Amino acid sequence: MQVAPYYFLTRGVALENIWHNNNECELGLSIAAAERLPGKGHIRKHCPFCHLLNQPWQAKACATR
Repeated sequence: MQVAPYYFLTRGVALENIWHNNNECELGLSIAAAERLPGKGHIRKHCPFCHLLNQPWQAKACATR
């Protein structure tokens, strides 16, 4: 499910700095809630996993499970 964008000042387990906006993203879940910064900050790249999870076909596939 989409949530407000957030990011972390360091990469964490990601290979590069990215921002997140899906609460089912494994990379995003690896960031402690207390360490999440609201918005996108200076980071331009959207998390590819959040992007896939936000696709309409993905939501339909999850709803049928």
